[in-house]
Amino acid sequence: MSIVIGMSPAQISALSTTQIRDFVAGDIRALTTDQVAALTSEQIDSIENRDLVILNTAQVQALTLYNNRGLLATQVKALTPIQLRALTGDQLATFETADLQVLSVTQLKAIDAGDMTYLSAEQLGALSTTQIKALTTAQIAALLPQQISQLGTAQVAALTNAQLAKMTTAQISEGLSPEQLQVLTSAQFTGLTSNQIANLTDSQINALTSSQLRAMTAAQIRALTTAQLALLETGDIAAMTSNQISTLSTTQFPALSQEQIAALSSTQIKGLTAAQIRMMTTDQTAAIEAADIPALSTLQLAAFTSSNIAALSGSQLAALTTTQIRNLTSTQLQAMSPQQLGGLSITQTVSLTGTQLSRLTMTQIAEGFTTDQIRSLTNTQLSSLTQAQVAGMTTDQIAALTSAQVKGLSAAQLKGLTSEQLQAMETEDFAALSSNQIGALTTSQISQLSAERLAGLSTSQVKGLNNAQLKALSTDQLIQMETADFAALTTAQIAAFTPTQIAALTDEQIMNLTTAQVRALSSLQIPALAAAQIALLPTAGITAMSNFQLGRLTAEQIADGLTTSQLHALTSSQLASFTPGQLASLTTVQLAALSSTQTRAFTINQIKALTSEQIGALATEDMAAFSTAQIAAISSGQISGLTTTQIAGLSTNQIKSLTTAQIRALSLEQIAGIETIDIPVLSTSQLAAVTTAQIGGLTSDQLGALTTSQLKALTNVQLAAMSPEQIASFSNERLALLTTGQIAALTTSQIAAGLTTEQLNALSATQIAALTTSQINALTTDQLINTASSLLPKLSTAQIKSLTSEQLATVGSEILAGLSTSQIAALTTEQISLLASSQIQALTTSQIQALTNAQIGALSTDQLAALETDDAAALTNQQLAAFTTGQIAGLSAEKMSQIFFDRIESLTSNQIAALSNTHIAAINTDQLQSLTSTQIKALSTEQLNAFGSEDWAALTASQIAAMTTEQVSYLSGSQLTGFSTDQIQALSAEQFELLTTDQLGALEAEDWAILTEEQLGAMTSTQIATLSTDRIAGFTTGQIQAFSDEQLAMFSDGQITAITPEQTGALTTAQIRSLSNEQLALFDQSDFAALSEQQIEALGIDQIINLNTERLAGFSSQQVQSLTYDQLRAMSNEQLTTIETLENPQLLPSQIAALTTAQIAGLTTSQIAAFSEERIEALTTAQIKALTTDQIAALTSGQIQQLSSAQFRALTTAQIGVLEASDFAGLNGSQIAGLTTSQFAAISAENFALFSTTQIQSLTGEQLQHLSGSQFATFDNADLSALTSGQIAALTTSQIATLSPERMTVFSTTQIQSFTTEQIYHMANDQLMAMTAEQIQALTPEQVKARILVRTINIENSYVDSLTTEQVAALTTEQIAGLTTNQVAQFSTAQIQALTTAQLAALSVGQIPALTAPQLNSLTTAQITGLSTAQLITLTTSQIQAGLTTDQLAALTTSQIAAFTPTQIEVMSAAQILALMI
Repeated sequence: MSIVIGMSPAQISALSTTQIRDFVAGDIRALTTDQVAALTSEQIDSIENRDLVILNTAQVQALTLYNNRGLLATQVKALTPIQLRALTGDQLATFETADLQVLSVTQLKAIDAGDMTYLSAEQLGALSTTQIKALTTAQIAALLPQQISQLGTAQVAALTNAQLAKMTTAQISEGLSPEQLQVLTSAQFTGLTSNQIANLTDSQINALTSSQLRAMTAAQIRALTTAQLALLETGDIAAMTSNQISTLSTTQFPALSQEQIAALSSTQIKGLTAAQIRMMTTDQTAAIEAADIPALSTLQLAAFTSSNIAALSGSQLAALTTTQIRNLTSTQLQAMSPQQLGGLSITQTVSLTGTQLSRLTMTQIAEGFTTDQIRSLTNTQLSSLTQAQVAGMTTDQIAALTSAQVKGLSAAQLKGLTSEQLQAMETEDFAALSSNQIGALTTSQISQLSAERLAGLSTSQVKGLNNAQLKALSTDQLIQMETADFAALTTAQIAAFTPTQIAALTDEQIMNLTTAQVRALSSLQIPALAAAQIALLPTAGITAMSNFQLGRLTAEQIADGLTTSQLHALTSSQLASFTPGQLASLTTVQLAALSSTQTRAFTINQIKALTSEQIGALATEDMAAFSTAQIAAISSGQISGLTTTQIAGLSTNQIKSLTTAQIRALSLEQIAGIETIDIPVLSTSQLAAVTTAQIGGLTSDQLGALTTSQLKALTNVQLAAMSPEQIASFSNERLALLTTGQIAALTTSQIAAGLTTEQLNALSATQIAALTTSQINALTTDQLINTASSLLPKLSTAQIKSLTSEQLATVGSEILAGLSTSQIAALTTEQISLLASSQIQALTTSQIQALTNAQIGALSTDQLAALETDDAAALTNQQLAAFTTGQIAGLSAEKMSQIFFDRIESLTSNQIAALSNTHIAAINTDQLQSLTSTQIKALSTEQLNAFGSEDWAALTASQIAAMTTEQVSYLSGSQLTGFSTDQIQALSAEQFELLTTDQLGALEAEDWAILTEEQLGAMTSTQIATLSTDRIAGFTTGQIQAFSDEQLAMFSDGQITAITPEQTGALTTAQIRSLSNEQLALFDQSDFAALSEQQIEALGIDQIINLNTERLAGFSSQQVQSLTYDQLRAMSNEQLTTIETLENPQLLPSQIAALTTAQIAGLTTSQIAAFSEERIEALTTAQIKALTTDQIAALTSGQIQQLSSAQFRALTTAQIGVLEASDFAGLNGSQIAGLTTSQFAAISAENFALFSTTQIQSLTGEQLQHLSGSQFATFDNADLSALTSGQIAALTTSQIATLSPERMTVFSTTQIQSFTTEQIYHMANDQLMAMTAEQIQALTPEQVKARILVRTINIENSYVDSLTTEQVAALTTEQIAGLTTNQVAQFSTAQIQALTTAQLAALSVGQIPALTAPQLNSLTTAQITGLSTAQLITLTTSQIQAGLTTDQLAALTTSQIAAFTPTQIEVMSAAQILALMI
């Protein structure tokens, strides 16, 4: 036991330093915090370092400030990191500067970041740059801005990029002074974040150096505010790279001043993006120097807005190249003012494309282009101008056009020229127009041409005039046309003249028309000729006219223009082409001039056109010459002009040829003139054409002359037009020939006054059937009495219905009994009601059964009383149903029993309702049970009250169910009490919901027990309110389930409380979901325990939210695990922690995955640390991101290792920052390979240094490339030697540059070969020279070629000798030429022999003398002959004597031998000389 145990603090402080020094480790550990606090500074100083480190954190914190000052520097240096971390800020503030200076990097890092604020300026200033650099990012971030401002410039310069990046904006903007900021190197400055850059003050911005500005990254540049940019001087702007300028955002760039824009160089201008240019203001555009304009690319120029284009000055526009001009968009060109366009040079103007010109506005062309510019346009450019653009040109511009340009104008462009423009065109220019161009002129342009312009037209130009242009010529222009020009007109041009123009032609022009021109006259031109002009046409011209042309002659032209000689010259074909109107216009004189041949040529239509006067004027022989077709062509109007003599003179064939229209047009006198012998030749169609008036005029002789076919052909209308006398004249035989249609057409007067009894009896059954009801009604009683026996049985049902009461009364019983059942059934209800009792009794049983329902309903009570028993029994059910309620009411109970009660089910509802109480009393129970549901519903409450108890008991369940709700509502309590349970169950839901509280009160317990789900489900709120708690508790689970959601909502608190746990467990999911939060709160713990998993799942979100923690705490694991994802997500953190405790984690992994990020973040660190492997795997990437840094820190290394690569990739940089060293050490390869570059940046160099070689090998190429300098610096030799070939190739040249020459030697030959040629090229000389011989020999030929040996290869033998012959052969001629003489001399003979002739030829005259004799001896004859004469003459005498062999000399060419100097020849041996001679 330690001696200090039990000692008071005073006793402790009284101990001597020797006694303190003699403390063993156990004594030190046994010291209480009070005892430690009692130690004096001398006692503290006497504690050995080995004992001091034993102090635990509580003991360390117990050291008083006074004692803390007493620590010696050696003791401070001995403090462990844990002890240092336990120091409070106040304790740390007592450290002397010397104490702080002895702290190691590890100790410094152990100081809590929160305690860093306690360090004074003096303490901070005492830290070395190494110590400053070792501070963690958290410690740096914890420093106050005032502390930052006290750091020395050397300390600031020592800050790492990671430390700078973690500094807050307040530390940067409020802490760093301009002087401190200036000492930051370019590398440090690029490490500042965008947020830090954006918060630099004005003074800091002004203090930035040019090198710092040039070093800024794109992100930093974009972070500059517009206010910061405005502070940059023009020199600063000019110092920036073009890439930096191009990274300015579209918000930043418009903020540059005009001076800053002007300061941009051509290179910077060339680097501007299209987006920046689009955002330029007009002032900025105007500030661009003209010298910089040509530097703009086509893409940049295309980005200029219309406003920017309009802002370009004349000098800027003049600076545009022709390529730039050609690439201006149409929109940009349209934005240029006329003045800008007019300022373009001729070269620039000519460079404009046709598309560009076509997009210019009319104003730009008319007001902008000068006449010189217009004259300079090529025909291609001119042809691209639109019609509107050409039409908008000024007359000066038109006059400036050359003849070649005018000749190149398109038809569309010419059409757009105004009369002023045409007039402005020079005479020679107009004459240069081609016939096609003339033809392109519009009619408006043609009509406005002056006489001089027309006179100047050549013959070919006249021929070029199109039809529309000719039509546009005025009559004045036309009559002035020269004879030669008129003669040159083609037939197509003649046909193009308008009728007005034709009418204006002079007599001379008419008389000189050629036959072809006359034939070319159109249908519109012909009518335009005056009668006088027609008379001037030569006969040859008339006969040359086509039938169509002749058909266009007007009546006036024919009557007043055509001469008799012209008419006589017409052929029959031409005359036949005359229209009827034209023929009708001929005068009698002209008709007289026609020959008989011409008359016979008259067409049918021409004959029809003749007037009645013309027809009547025809002689008899002319009429005789008419064919039947011509006769038939005479219209009804014309035929009325025929005299009776002409009618009589018509031949039989001509009579036959008369049309129906002509027949109808004949007057009564003309009809009477037709002879009897001609009547039979009339066709049926001709006869049908005879009108009713004409029929009435026919005599009996003429009627008698009609043939049988003609008689049958008479229409109904014609027959009806005959008088009764004419009908009566028909014999029975001729009457029998009439068709049924003709019979039906007879009028009632013809029936009643015309037909005799004999004729009626002679009618066939078919003819009788054809009689209409009106005709039947017209029969007189005499006719009916004398014909009833033969006539009535033949009548149809419709005819029977038409008999009047008077007619029916004449029918005797025997005749009535002989009618068919269909005829009986056809009688109307009115006819039935008029039958006498004797007639009713005379009806047979079959006839009774044939009575329709309507007829049954029409029977009076007397008629019903007359029914015999057999007849009544013969009534069908349908007939019984036809009885009216009045009829029912009139029957006695006895009669009802006889007729109905045995067939009581046949009674209709209305009939049932008509039964009296006496009737009801007469119904027995068997008959009562036969009542249908419909009949039951028809019973009134009064009728029901007439039921006795036996009657009620006899009712079946289906009958009970059939009762209406109104009937049920009138049931008394005693009646309901008498109901059996089956009858109670038979009540429908609709019936049950209408039961009153009194009626429900009459139900007994056994009745409630058998109530169906439908009945319970129909209960109203009033009914439910009457349910007692005992009644609720007594319901079966099935009955409880019958209640709807709405009904459950009506349950009172007491009723809800009465629900048993068993009933709770039986509730449906819909019922569970319908419970209100208040109702759910009334459930006790046993109710909740009874809930099934499905019921738990059915709980709504609102219900879940309102569950208290006490209820949730009672959930079983199965219940918790049945919670849906949505339910879980709706829970508060308090609810969640109730079901998910540290002691009892119940949620499934899938449920964990469903939790919201806020819920995940709300879990305690202890809960997170207790997560199983399955739970860890279930976390989503979003949940991973939501974990707080404390939660991440709570994860065990094992849990970290369970994270998938996707989960690990989801970690934020802040989360990465709290991972411990053991966490990083346990990462697997897939996790490491999945890390993003930003995550890597968050890994401190200290933690990165913990990566094993296996983990290092998991790094991807991209990850390696993004390692910070401090991270890459943690690679030890084992890490480097473990890098794969792919990783080696991915290293950046900057990373490789940090490798010391010594570290280059750790790479294997395979790794050496993995270096890319670019990497090799950028390696430092000392790195390459540090390579071992094996490494050098491993270099591939491509790698060897990547460096110039004179810069990279060491002159030492070991290096040069290491090159293989393949490597030597791979050296380029430039590399060979760059070798030093020492390097050349180091080549082995094998290496020399590997040199190609090209390589040898590359050796300089200074290198050749460096070759040793053995090297020269090793040269092959091919190599020797490849040496140039210049190289040979540089060989020294010693090289000649000792180096060249006789074989080599013998192989030399004559030119090589001739190159040897006399001195070289003199030193040669005799053998060598002899070899030369050979």
